[in-house]
Amino acid sequence: MSPAFPEIERLAVLLAHLEHFDAVAPARVLERFGETPSSLSALLDSVLHRLSDPAGAGALTRTSKTTKADLAAKQPRLEDVGTAVGAPASELTGDEETASASARPASAALPFRPAEPGRVTVLAAPPMSAAEQSGDTVGLDQEFAAGASTPFEEARLRAWTVEKYAAFIADRRTAPADWVVATYGAMTEGDEVALLVHFNKRFRQDPALRDRWEVLVAERARRSRGQ
Repeated sequence: MSPAFPEIERLAVLLAHLEHFDAVAPARVLERFGETPSSLSALLDSVLHRLSDPAGAGALTRTSKTTKADLAAKQPRLEDVGTAVGAPASELTGDEETASASARPASAALPFRPAEPGRVTVLAAPPMSAAEQSGDTVGLDQEFAAGASTPFEEARLRAWTVEKYAAFIADRRTAPADWVVATYGAMTEGDEVALLVHFNKRFRQDPALRDRWEVLVAERARRSRGQ
């Protein structure tokens, strides 16, 4: 019998729904499950180390595929999914549910985790790309929804390399908040969800890339703590 990974399975279910309802603001999709962008980030942090376990990674892949297949087959409305099934989705309109890129994420500030004084060694950010060296920001803006629905948005998401995303996840957990903002740009919770969904798609297509990302996150976190 396969070991149970309820937190990993929940993360997979949430990501699958965010991807399926990519024209709806992430906060509203998560609300159906009693979650927020902030709690989704916390959930990712709590299971990250378990994804390096083949059983944990398998649970994520298996649950993701099953959930996505179920959503594709049933094509449910937003108000028909989640733990709040039957309850009205707050301020959600029919147009918004079927909208394209016009949906907007929540504008709350990203909940950076402040590090304990004296315990963090601030590291240099990964090498900048040519676009970054030109002065263009690498941060997303609050016009992003969870999915890349236009070529422009897709290009903005793809500007984040796996190395930079790994550094961001590690630094968000360990480095001073003002340094993180100065390095990666000011982002909303919705921006972080957009990145999470984007990279989850890439990791599902290339499990080896996810393995590499997990190693990079762990290594950078250890270095920032001076371990």
